[in-house]
Amino acid sequence: MSLSSHKRAEEKNVEDALRASPRVYGTVAGPGTAERSAEERLADILEGMEDAFCTLDRNWRYTYINRAAETFHGQPREAMLGRAVWDAFPWTPAADGRARYEEAMESGLPATFETAPVRSPDRICEVHLFRYADGLGVQFRDKTDQRRTEEALRTSEARLRLALNAGRLAVWEHDIGTGILHPSPELKVLLGFRPDRNLTTDELRDRYHPDDYEHLHAAAQTALSRGERRFEAEFRFRCGDGVWRWFLLRAEILFEQGLPIRMIGVLLDITDRKTVEHALRESEARLMAVADNIPLTMIYQIVSSRDGSERKFVYVSRSCLRVNGVPSEDVLKDPTLLYKLVLPEYIPLIASAEVEALRNLEPFDVEIALRHAQSGEVRWNRLIWAPRLSSENEVIWDGVQIDVTDRRRAEDAVRASEERLRMLLERMPVGVTLARIPTGDILFQNAMSVDLLGPKTTFMGDEADAGFGAVRRNGAAAYDEQESITRAILRGDVVDRDEVIYHRPDGRIVNLVVNSAPIEGIGNDTLAMSTFYDVTERTRAEEHLRLLINELNHRVKNTLATVQSLAAQSLRDVQLSDEGTALAAKGAFEERIFALARAHDVLTRENWESVSLLDILRQAIAPYRGRVVGNDPFIISGTDIRLPPQTALSLSMAFHELSTNAVKHGALSRPGGCVRITWAERPSGDKPSLAIRWEELGGPPVSPPLCKGKGFGTRLLERGLARELDGKVLLCYEPTGVVCSIDFPLRTNPKPS
Repeated sequence: MSLSSHKRAEEKNVEDALRASPRVYGTVAGPGTAERSAEERLADILEGMEDAFCTLDRNWRYTYINRAAETFHGQPREAMLGRAVWDAFPWTPAADGRARYEEAMESGLPATFETAPVRSPDRICEVHLFRYADGLGVQFRDKTDQRRTEEALRTSEARLRLALNAGRLAVWEHDIGTGILHPSPELKVLLGFRPDRNLTTDELRDRYHPDDYEHLHAAAQTALSRGERRFEAEFRFRCGDGVWRWFLLRAEILFEQGLPIRMIGVLLDITDRKTVEHALRESEARLMAVADNIPLTMIYQIVSSRDGSERKFVYVSRSCLRVNGVPSEDVLKDPTLLYKLVLPEYIPLIASAEVEALRNLEPFDVEIALRHAQSGEVRWNRLIWAPRLSSENEVIWDGVQIDVTDRRRAEDAVRASEERLRMLLERMPVGVTLARIPTGDILFQNAMSVDLLGPKTTFMGDEADAGFGAVRRNGAAAYDEQESITRAILRGDVVDRDEVIYHRPDGRIVNLVVNSAPIEGIGNDTLAMSTFYDVTERTRAEEHLRLLINELNHRVKNTLATVQSLAAQSLRDVQLSDEGTALAAKGAFEERIFALARAHDVLTRENWESVSLLDILRQAIAPYRGRVVGNDPFIISGTDIRLPPQTALSLSMAFHELSTNAVKHGALSRPGGCVRITWAERPSGDKPSLAIRWEELGGPPVSPPLCKGKGFGTRLLERGLARELDGKVLLCYEPTGVVCSIDFPLRTNPKPS
């Protein structure tokens, strides 16, 4: 190759800039030592290129091959120079490359396409064709690694997707002495102009970005002042289509006799890279702004050795100051500043989590307590660390620290509230259950509910601990689809004070009042809240009260009948015109009423259930004991037993009549007289009987009254008492005194008092 042809092209505006040379690299074809020196320098640049580069003449013969092209084709340049490309590589036409070559040769327009080399079909090669002299310049660039990198970047989730497209390569030369620029056709195309456009230095200078021209000029001046041969700079340029694009200029300064005379270099379009870098910087800025301003959250990144022994923070968001009370800059210098804040009891937790995460390269998530460096307050924090391996076999920890103190306090408050509610429910004097509608599954039972119903898992089903197990007063089941408690569980109906009889787990039968109401808004469930309280004692009291009222009504009726009978019998033979007889009858009637009242007093003290025979006897004879001076005139002997109320009343009236008769006509009518009262229980068939004997001693002689002369007392004993007791009453008038024998069956099993 020769630079003289390139100079002539400037003067004559001819097509070629370099003269094609079929000779082996290193042989100079043009005249002039200066030209050969420039040619060698340009050859040095081309030889130093990483891309494979070669030139072809119009007959498709190789005229130049650089060192990278030898490697790319796998043949020495001596074997290819002077040969047609189709002969050297007969498979090229089959690779759909010949049409592109011919089109570029005929049109004179650059062309770029990608193909897979036949020798390495798994790789991607970018071929750039452009007119060079009267032939073609061919540049090969292996794009395989770039494509793989782009694919890796697209699939990476940890970083922003980047796409870096290498720009096209253009050669240029600048004469420092004259200031004339010699742009290659591909340079013109790269800058957005036609390849035949004449470009001047002044025209190009006006298209540099005003902020970049001085920087570009300064880079060249700095290299010249230092005596350096190479420099590079990036700048913006308004291309022929009016679009601003970024370019990378790499140049070598050529010296002659110690003075710079030319600059030769290449120009690379880096707009795509700059666009990606700008987008990346903006994205990083946005991410950092977000990371720095997330409330109560710190984002960080740690790099450690594979075993975790050596580590350092490589990024800490500025929110570290708010979250921990330590500036992020200080943490980057000294990571222990954060570790020292962790309360000692949580350090083993973090250590064990790190070991497990390193072993499996899986994230860990723990909550720990630390002391804020500025406020001194103990705050809860959640740590999420995700380890991954870098290409250098280092462990990169992507971490997030979130202050969860408010959440923990809220959870503690909720738990405390729930515990208070649970304690309240547990201590309530009624049973409380919470069951799911319509399955009947029991979610909660307080202690009283367990005590009343037994431990249950559901109100439905056939299990041993399922079902309600209650009945109505009439014996019907209280747990079928028609009953209110069932509807409450199945459909969420309201139950209001439904009373049932329940068989407790301990075998006792109790009365329960059931209330139930649906509760909505608890998760996705609708629940039935039911209460059960034991009203057994109240029910028994009410039942007892009913019985007492009925008994009272019955006894009042009996008492009124007795009073009516006493009045009728006491006043039957009384002549109202005879004042003395009327007064005597009145006194007898009152005494009988008093005797009846005293018997009622004894029965009332015993709740009208049963009464002691001895108590009835004592109250009946009490008014007559004090009428005899000296010893007690009544001799009582017998084992005390308890009698039914009606029997006690009848005996009380009988004892009263016998005592009255003894005082008026019998043993108690004179000094020294006495009455012996004895009784004994005797077996008599299936039911025992009681024999009572009233025997008067020491009184005046007595005789039986005439039939027409029998008084009320005699009639009461012989007729009324016998009928009331369903027994026998025998009155004997012995010379020593009256003897009354009373024999009647006991209606209940008498018990000793």
